[in-house]
Amino acid sequence: MPCWRRLASCFMPRRSIKAMCHGARLMIWEGSMPIVRNSKSAAILAVALLLLPATLLAADNNTVRVTAEITKGSCEFSTSTDSVEFAPQTVSSFSSGNAAAVTPLTLQYHCEGYEANAKIGIVAIGVVSPDDGLFLSSASTAAGVGFMLKNGVVTDKVGFYSAGTTMKSGVKFLVDMVTEGEYPLTVGFVKQNTSTAVTSGDVKASIMFMFVMP
Repeated sequence: MPCWRRLASCFMPRRSIKAMCHGARLMIWEGSMPIVRNSKSAAILAVALLLLPATLLAADNNTVRVTAEITKGSCEFSTSTDSVEFAPQTVSSFSSGNAAAVTPLTLQYHCEGYEANAKIGIVAIGVVSPDDGLFLSSASTAAGVGFMLKNGVVTDKVGFYSAGTTMKSGVKFLVDMVTEGEYPLTVGFVKQNTSTAVTSGDVKASIMFMFVMP
């Protein structure tokens, strides 16, 4: 059964968020972390109690329905920030293959009850630009740019576009899960790899992180 939490819009100031999920999903807007968890198995036991007074064979029947849930484990997720705001950039700041600015984003988690070799499936979902490697909402008034999400730490703005592994919308990748840990990501403000010219205006994106638990 899914549980969703919506957080912030746009990339804005830093503050932490936390959510406990049992068989769940977490929705994070604008560079925050979403969460997903595994599905649950339900066990239902019906117990019939038959009352037979010593003087009678006939009596009312009473049924007690007992329910329980069995899960593989539980996880608590948080992010280093629920939104990110980049400093204003000029049109001339953008060039092909490079980032005008980058910022880190950390996914934090604490899990219990899972096997040591379990893996988390992470999926980033959002509206993309004509360049499907960049997140860009229709509310943006600027053109030719977007936000690129990298798996891991990428600090160099030069060559950012092709560096490391890009997290594209809807593509899942697996991360080794331990009892407690952090997973680093990087958000880059980059030029689209299209013929669209960069123009001034507001740039916005909404990203939902889905964490699929084993």
